[in-house]
Amino acid sequence: NHYPLRYGELTVTKAGLSKDNESAIVDVVITTNKVKTTYTLVLNKDNPSATIAKIQVGSTYTVTERTGWTWLYSDGPAYDKATGTIGDEPTTCTITNHSYSDQWMHDESYLVNNFGTGSNAGVNE
Repeated sequence: NHYPLRYGELTVTKAGLSKDNESAIVDVVITTNKVKTTYTLVLNKDNPSATIAKIQVGSTYTVTERTGWTWLYSDGPAYDKATGTIGDEPTTCTITNHSYSDQWMHDESYLVNNFGTGSNAGVNE
């Protein structure tokens, strides 16, 4: 018997990038048959999402936003990762940061990452 490989895709979106100087660097690690491949995505106001195509169905993914250089985050619980498994339907991951202060680069400025993934979207705060 011959069973052709099935492929899916993963779209990562950074919501809330509204200013020209806002950007995000996101690392996506795809693991297929114990082999890891890392993609680095640079997202900004004009390009808030990116899609990685032709990922073998059944592969796992981890999406991590680099928070050390872009915006000022608190050192609270880590909500900077999303994980899942690639299926036949397109998979999505949306990162939404909420700024609780307009004092950019101030000791009271921080953001909270919220991830919503696929059909079982949830929010971490």
